[in-house]
Amino acid sequence: MAFQAPTKAPSKREEVLRLAQEAFQKFHTLCFWHMREDLRITEEDLPAIIKGLRENGTHETYQIAARLCH
Repeated sequence: MAFQAPTKAPSKREEVLRLAQEAFQKFHTLCFWHMREDLRITEEDLPAIIKGLRENGTHETYQIAARLCH
């Protein structure tokens, strides 16, 4: 049996960016039609992602936006 180092749990920042990227891809047509489809989300993009989810989406996207704010 080979030794395997424990995997590091993602940080809060990494989790937020992952969720934002997933939301951007899933809701691009609905909320982000004005942005490049191949955009890689960074911390600087988070305000625009949250705004798009809140203003152009559905109840589901509004809930995701709330998770991105915490």
